[in-house]
Amino acid sequence: MVPFKAYHSYAKGSDASGNAIVQETTTYVVVPMAFVNYRVAEWPTRKQASAFFFTGGVGVNSSTKAVEFSAGATYSYRSFAVSMLFDIGRDTQLGGGLTPGGSLGKYSAPPTTTTWGVKPAAAVSIRIPLGGGSSTSK
Repeated sequence: MVPFKAYHSYAKGSDASGNAIVQETTTYVVVPMAFVNYRVAEWPTRKQASAFFFTGGVGVNSSTKAVEFSAGATYSYRSFAVSMLFDIGRDTQLGGGLTPGGSLGKYSAPPTTTTWGVKPAAAVSIRIPLGGGSSTSK
């Protein structure tokens, strides 16, 4: 899954005059996820199966080292799946009334808090059907 908005981190930096400022770093990351799909509709497209699913997932974000969740919709053609999702995860928020690029003021390091948020995201995957198959014997 790839969220469309970046994750944030903050550190102490300095401007051209040597004054302490808040430095913001934004990171885009691919979040590996395992998805579960609930089929809503299925129809033939060029003699191959197409389907629409409600999708949920769980994964680990390498940037924040935290668990991420996702929910959304998936279109599948044969076993190829494209998902439009909401990424439900943690991000870092700057505290103390400070702004990125602004003076650090009385702080030796920028105060931060970890908050839950929702970001739009997309995913491309291969769908592996589990169960529901039939077999024939001779």
